[in-house]
Amino acid sequence: MSIPLCKNVPYNMTVFPNVFQHKTQYEASMEVHRWWPLVERECSADLSFFLCSLYAPPCTILDTALLPCRELCLRVQRGCLPALDYLYHSWWPDSLNCERFPRGGEEVCIDRPQNSSQVSVPPTSDPIRGEITFDGTVDGTCVYAPDAHCCVVRGKLRTVL
Repeated sequence: MSIPLCKNVPYNMTVFPNVFQHKTQYEASMEVHRWWPLVERECSADLSFFLCSLYAPPCTILDTALLPCRELCLRVQRGCLPALDYLYHSWWPDSLNCERFPRGGEEVCIDRPQNSSQVSVPPTSDPIRGEITFDGTVDGTCVYAPDAHCCVVRGKLRTVL
């Protein structure tokens, strides 16, 4: 992971294009850097993870990048909207509108573990029915690192046959 803001997220492989159609980490890094003043203000413990899940999404076996869960977005918005208004006299940007992100439990999305009651989906070498497994490469763009337990995958999954 070469994006400075994302150096401390709990995953180390990413996939592109991201939701903003950036094709490289360099492109994503140039845009995500504009959020640095909010990160420095520590307006939300979830801000870096949220931004990185959008600009440098974790590598999975899915065909497209996972979106952050709406609940994650709302936590960040609650914490950072006052700072955004103070720093820039600006509202929450349309590109980060929480309504565009899936609800955990209804669709597949990623969230940052908040407490021990949430269940993370650890990588496994054997596919398990109905679970996402992290088991190799996705179109040659990323490789699973065995020690990278990344996040909580929430939502309803179709059974893998």
